[in-house]
Formats: sequence, C-alpha cells, structure tokens
Amino acid sequence: MKNVLVSIVSKQTAPNVLFIKEKKPIDYYLFLSTPKMAKNRVTQNIINATGIDKNNTETIIVQEDSVEDVLNKLKEFYDSQLFGDDIKFFVNITGGTKLMSIGVYKFFQEKGTAEIYYIPSDKNEYRMIFPVVTHKEHKLEYKLNLEEYFVSYGLTFKKGAPLHNYAYAKELFDKVIRGKIDIDRFEVIRKLRNKKSKKKIEVEKLDEEAKILLKEIEYPLKDNVLTKNDIKYLSGGWFEEFIFYLYNSYVKNDKYIGINITIKNENVQNELDISVIHDNIFYNLECKTTLKNDIKGNILSETIYKLTALSRNFGLKTKSFLFTLDDLRDENGEIEEIHSSRSRVFGVRIYDRTGILNLLEGKAEKF
Repeated sequence: MKNVLVSIVSKQTAPNVLFIKEKKPIDYYLFLSTPKMAKNRVTQNIINATGIDKNNTETIIVQEDSVEDVLNKLKEFYDSQLFGDDIKFFVNITGGTKLMSIGVYKFFQEKGTAEIYYIPSDKNEYRMIFPVVTHKEHKLEYKLNLEEYFVSYGLTFKKGAPLHNYAYAKELFDKVIRGKIDIDRFEVIRKLRNKKSKKKIEVEKLDEEAKILLKEIEYPLKDNVLTKNDIKYLSGGWFEEFIFYLYNSYVKNDKYIGINITIKNENVQNELDISVIHDNIFYNLECKTTLKNDIKGNILSETIYKLTALSRNFGLKTKSFLFTLDDLRDENGEIEEIHSSRSRVFGVRIYDRTGILNLLEGKAEKF
C-alpha cells in the first residue's frame, strides 16, 4: 500500500512539520498552497525542516477563497496519478483558510482509504476527525526542536552560550533576593556598556564603588580585567542565565532551549533572551532585572512590543513570559494593575520575585 500525506500550507508551519514527523512511513507528500505562500517559499521551509525528499513531493497552488477551485485541483491531481485502490491518505487540515480546509475535507472524505486529522492549538495532540472513531485524540510523540522550529519559518538562527555556570548565577540571585546586594548597585557596571571603544577595562581603573561590588559578589575575573561579555553579564546577563539554567532543568535537553538567540530572515533580525520548546509549543522568555523605574510602563510596553514583533515580522506563534526581580505585588498579593493590565491584553505572563520563588519551590506553573 502506498501512503500519501496531505498538508495545507499556511504561515503557521509547525503543525505541518509535526504531522509529517509524526506519521511514518510516508511514500509521497502533497502540499496545497496559495500564490502568497508560494511567493514566501513556505512549502520549501517545511521540506527543509522535515528533511523529506523533495522528489517525493507535489505542490498544488489553489485559490484560498474557493472550495470549487480546491476540489477541481485535487481531482486533476488525483486523476493524473493513477493511484488505484492500493493507497491510503493521511490528511492534515490544520493549516490554510477555512474554505481550503472544507474543500480538502470534502474531497478526501469521499475516498475510502483516507484519514483526516486536525492539530488543536496549544495542545500536544492530534485528532482524527474522519472517519468517526471513539478514540480520536492521539498524543504527539514527536518533539519539535528549536532548529526545526526556526527553519520551518525560513529563519536562520544562532545560539549564544552562558558565560558562567548555574552555581554562580544562583549565588547572585540568592544575594539579591536576601537583600545582601541591592540590584541598583549593578548600575555602576551597566554604565560601562556605553564605553564602546574599549573591549577590556582594567579593574584597577574602575571607580571604588565598582571595585567593592566585584569583591562582594566574588566575580570570577580573568587577568584582572572586565571584558564586554563580563559587563553584559553583570548588567543583567546573570539573571538571564539563571532563568536559562532553571528552564534547562525542566526540558533537560539543549535541543529544546537556547539563550541569547539571534534570528533573522531576508529583511529583519531580532535577538531573543531565552527560547524554549516544550510539548511542541514555542515559549519566548524575556528577563528584566528591574521594572522599578517603569512608572509609565515604558519598559513593559517595549518588552511587549518586542514579543509581538516576533509574530509580525517572523510569523512566529509564541507564548511569552516576562521575568523580573522586582516585587510587583499589591496588598492582595496580586500583580499590580499597571503591569497586569498590559500583559493580560497581549497574553504575556509575568513572573516577579514572588513568582520566581514559587517556581523554585514548585508552587507555580512552569509553562
């Protein structure tokens, strides 16, 4: 029997990649696309992400708003292949427009050997919607990794690497949380970021306040100089690394998490603090040591703008978390309205100091 997998192409490529990876073995792949998706090379992105042989694929270009056109194009394809009776279709109708899905469903419903599936949003499962069966939900066994995810959207990406180990980042976190080190004291290091001409700064040439801070936090210096990476770390990078190590302990595999990631397409480049794939859902984690001076909500607004730009510029569908060391709770123990109202509108979850401590104690949702 010959197995043919059918996908409807849209800008959200992850469901198609997942279904292709999940269903094996497949002999032939049929993609239904539109002129716009073809122009953006979306089908090719899916092929690149899945690693399937392009010689075993066929792409049909249809009108996205015409059920009739979908039916006619599918009939032409079917008749031209001379499939015969010894064939089985695995049809994924998650992508595309509603009218495209209706057309594909209608066509393959009439084929006696077709199974039609749908992947619900935000659930790590796929559902058989035809033929009707009692057990229709199936867990997705395949786990999408970061490389497959970004490649499926036509993006190039580069991961960074932590500068120091978890133990040191945790030590800094504990000192700040216990009040041994005021987070504002790191401002004296943060100001050094403006000295762009110097790649290294000798510690002896720092002012006394900076020297005392470095001594108190027992910062691991090399050759008694601060590099640009050191300055970036002490300006908040340590907090990003702490959260990175924390979530790395949840996913337990570097394929599904990255820090200081640069992504770009032909037109736009963006930098992400931390990216995580968990249960085939993409999470973007932004870290701000403080929102203390964010009276007008500018820092939060800028962060939310950056998060929404991922969808606007790259087509990425994300869940977004914002981490801060500040205590943002009101007298009722809830996130203050100035922060919660904005984040709620854009679907950004905030973890403040209390939230992070709850994470560490297993009292808060990780994802």
